[in-house]
Amino acid sequence: MVRPGLRIVAAVLGSVALAGVVAPPAANASEPSVQVEICNDTGRRMGVAIDGRNQHGQWTGMDSYSSVWAGGCGLQGGWWWSIGHSVQISYKPDASSQAPSTRWCYLEPSLRDGSTKTCRIS
Repeated sequence: MVRPGLRIVAAVLGSVALAGVVAPPAANASEPSVQVEICNDTGRRMGVAIDGRNQHGQWTGMDSYSSVWAGGCGLQGGWWWSIGHSVQISYKPDASSQAPSTRWCYLEPSLRDGSTKTCRIS
C-alpha cells in the first residue's frame, strides 16, 4: 500500500516534470531587444501600433491597434524591439477612422536586454 504523503509527492513531481515539457520556449533573439510600454497622456483612450526593427533585425509592425486608456499605460506584449534603434508609434482615438498621429521613441543602447522601455504619447 502506498502512503498518502508519497502520492502527493509523486503528483507534485509529475506536475513539475510536465510543466517543463509544456512551458513556452524562451525568446530567441539575434539582437539585444526590449518590449515597449506606451503611456497615454492625451486625455482620451487611444489605439496604438508600433513599427520598428525587431529582435532579428527586420523591419516589422503591428497589424492592428491596441487600446491604451487615458492616463494609463499598456505593454505591447509579445513584441520585441532592437536596442539602439527608434520605433515609430502610431496613435489615434480608439475606434476612429481618422489618420493616425506618429511619434518616434528611441531605444537607447544602454537599455538592458530583455527589459521594458516606456514611451509616451501626448
